Amino acid sequence: MQIAYRADIDGLRAIAVLTVVMFHAHIPYFSGGFIGVDIFFVISGFLISKILVNDTMNQRFSLLRFYQSRIKRIFPALFVMLALSTAFTLVFFAPKDLLDYGKSLLAASGFLSNIYFWTAIDYFAGPAEFKPLLHTWSLAVEEQFYMFFPLILVGLYKLRNSLHALFLFLFLLAIASFSYCIYLSYTEASTAYYWAPSRAWQFLTGSLLAIGAMLRSDKIFDPRLHEFAGGIGLILIVYSTATFNKDTLFPGYAALLPTFGAALIIFGGYSQDNWVARLLGFKPVVWIGLISYSLYLYHWPAFVFAKYLALDHLTHEQTTLTLVICFVLAYLSYRFIELPIRRSSIKSSKTIFASGALVTFLGIGVGLLLYLNHGFPERFKNGVFKESIAEQKKQFEFQQCYVFSAEPGHGNDQCKLGAEKTEPSFVIWGDSHAHTLQPAVSAAAKENGISGHLVIRTTCPPLIGVDRIGRDFCSKFNEEMVQKLASRPDIKTVIFSARWAIATEHTRYKAEGGDSVPLFVLEEAMGVYPNELRIKQSIQDKITLFEAGLRRTTDALTQQGKQVIFVEQIPEIGYNVPMVIASSERLDRDIRQFEPTLEEYKQRNRNSSFVMREIAEQENVSILPIKDIFCDEQSCKFIIKNRAIYGDNNHINVFGAQLLTKRFSELFSSLKQEENAETNLPAPESKPSNTDLEKSPAKS
Repeated sequence: MQIAYRADIDGLRAIAVLTVVMFHAHIPYFSGGFIGVDIFFVISGFLISKILVNDTMNQRFSLLRFYQSRIKRIFPALFVMLALSTAFTLVFFAPKDLLDYGKSLLAASGFLSNIYFWTAIDYFAGPAEFKPLLHTWSLAVEEQFYMFFPLILVGLYKLRNSLHALFLFLFLLAIASFSYCIYLSYTEASTAYYWAPSRAWQFLTGSLLAIGAMLRSDKIFDPRLHEFAGGIGLILIVYSTATFNKDTLFPGYAALLPTFGAALIIFGGYSQDNWVARLLGFKPVVWIGLISYSLYLYHWPAFVFAKYLALDHLTHEQTTLTLVICFVLAYLSYRFIELPIRRSSIKSSKTIFASGALVTFLGIGVGLLLYLNHGFPERFKNGVFKESIAEQKKQFEFQQCYVFSAEPGHGNDQCKLGAEKTEPSFVIWGDSHAHTLQPAVSAAAKENGISGHLVIRTTCPPLIGVDRIGRDFCSKFNEEMVQKLASRPDIKTVIFSARWAIATEHTRYKAEGGDSVPLFVLEEAMGVYPNELRIKQSIQDKITLFEAGLRRTTDALTQQGKQVIFVEQIPEIGYNVPMVIASSERLDRDIRQFEPTLEEYKQRNRNSSFVMREIAEQENVSILPIKDIFCDEQSCKFIIKNRAIYGDNNHINVFGAQLLTKRFSELFSSLKQEENAETNLPAPESKPSNTDLEKSPAKS
C-alpha cells in the first residue's frame, strides 16, 4: 500500500497543524487557524484514495488490511493521549467537569466525538475551551468517512473498471456533499461543521485530485503551471488563516478557500522544481509535518489543562511554555509510540483487531465509570462538592420554558412553579439567571399556596426595542410576552431576573471567556456590521439603551395593572467556581483571593442598579434585594455552609438557589397580604414583609 513519498505533503501537514495550534494559542494573525482541519481532510482524501485505487488496480486491495493499517496509524497515539488526559482530569477536574469528560471519553473512544459535541455543546454545557477532547471531533469525522468510502470507491471501480467513471461519480458525490454543506451552513451551522456528510466533499476533493493525476499517469504539466498553482494555493491558505474568524460563516462557501488552497498545493507539488515545493520540503518544516498527528492530539488538551490550572487567560509566558510542552509531547509520542508501532512486525489481523477492540472498550468503560459515578465528588475533602446530581438535573428541566399561553389554564405545565392545584398568579421572567432561581421560587410559592410560571429565554434580558448582537430574537420574544400577559388578568405580578450587569456594561467579567455582548437599537441597527457597532457605542449609549428597553417593558406591564419586581443582580464571580475549588485544593491555593469584593460588586452593578432604582420610583415597581444573602461586608462568597453555590462563574446552582427560598417566601407572603387587604379578606398569619428582611451577612 506504499506510494511515492512526497516531502512537500508533510510540509503541508505542518502548515495544517501549525495553523490550528497557533489559533488555539491565540497568536495574532491566526484567527482563522481552524481551517487547518480542512487542509488535513484534503490531504487524507488524496493519500487514502491513491492507496486504495492503486491497490484495486493491481488486484491487491484488502478491506481487512486497510482497516488494520488504520488501527496501527490512529489508535496507539490517540489512546495514549486519552489515558494521559484521563489521569490529569482524575486529579484536577471538578466532579461536574469530570462527569462531562467521561461522556466525551466514551464518545472519543467510539469515534463519535463529532456527534457528541454537536449535541452536547450548548449554553448550559459550559465553555468549549474546557473540553479536553473537543478536538477529536475531526478524527471521528475522518473515521466515519472511511467506514464507507473504501467500499464505495472499490465497488464502483470494479463495477465499471474505469477511472473516468469513478472520477465522474465521485465528482457528483462531492457536489452533493458541498450543496448539503452550504444548505446546513445557512440553516444549522453547527450541524454543517460537525457532520461527516457535510464534510465529505473536502475528502473527495483530495480523492478527485489523486484520481485525476492517475488518469494522466502522474505526468506533470508545464512546471510553471505547477509553481503558479502552488503559489495560489499558499496564498489562499494564508489569506484564510489571517482573515477568517469566529464570525465567518463556516464551513459554507468560505471553506472553498482552504480546501482548494490545499488541493492546489498538492497539485503544484507534482513538479518538485518550484519554490513552494522546496519551501514545504525544508527539513524543519517536514519534521513538524512528521509529528503533526501527535501534535494535533496533544496541543488542545495541553491548552485546556493550562487554562484550568491558571483559572484565567494565559499570559505570554504561560502560552509559550504550553507550546513547548505540546512539541515535546508530540515528539515523544511520534518517536516512541507512532514509529515503533508502524514499523512493528506485527501482522496478525487477530492481534491488531483484538488490541484495537481492547483499548476501545477500555476507553468506553472508563468513560462510563466516570459518568455513572458523577465525577467522583468524594475525591475532594469536606464535602464541598457533595451534591445531588438528580437535584442539579431538575434545574435544567426548565431549559425550554419560553412558551407562555395567552389563555388561562393553558401552556407548558412543565414550566409551572409552586402549588400544583392553584391558578398561576405570577410570572418569573428573564434570562438564565431567572432560570437558576426556579428551585427557590417554586419552593417559596408552594409554601405560600400559590403558583406561577417560569418564562425564560437564555441570553435575553427583558428589554423591548433593543437587542443584543447575535440575539435578534430577544426583543420580539419580549414583545410577545407583554402581549400575552395583557390577556392574562390572573397574572398579578411579574418578577424580572437577569444578568443586569452584562446588559449595561456589555463586557464579560474578569476571567470569563467570550465576547462582549452590546445592545443596539433595532430600528437604527438594521444592516450595520456588528464590529462597527461595538466600536461606535459609548458608555452613555449603553446605559441609555438599557434604561429605554427596561422602561418600555416595565411601563407596558404596569399599564396592564401588574406589579413589577426586579430581582437584584446575583453576584458574578468572574472565575469558574468548581474549577477554582478543585484546582485550589490540589495546588493549595487560598480560594478567598478569587472572591469579588463587595466594592467590586457595587462598581460592576452601579449602572444597572441606578437604572432600576430610577424605574422603581414609579408605582407598582420595586426591587427585591438579594446581595446580602451572598455577600458580607468584605466580599461575595461562592462557598456557604461548606457547599459550592455556583455552577460556573455567574450562575448559582441548586444550593445557591435554596439560600433564596426564605427571601422569596417573604415576598410572596407580602404580596398575598396586599392582595387580601385589597379584597377585604382576612389576612393569613403574618410574616415579615420584604422591607423588614433580616440582613445577616453570608458566611463561608
